[in-house]
Amino acid sequence: MSDDTIRARIRDLVGDGGAGAAELVGRIVASFLNRAPDLIDKFATAAAAGDAADAAHWAHALAGAAGNV
Repeated sequence: MSDDTIRARIRDLVGDGGAGAAELVGRIVASFLNRAPDLIDKFATAAAAGDAADAAHWAHALAGAAGNV
């Protein structure tokens, strides 16, 4: 995704940058912070077990969640 596309998505989400924008950003970050520990644990468990496919799955899920932030 290009920087211009990312900026356009942010503008679509936050509009004029008012109070609603700050609330939305807070919810997005809080969602990531709530989900990330579980995703990291699942990735680490799969990696420790030598399950490359499962580890790749959880790494991709974590990367996707981070990308949403």
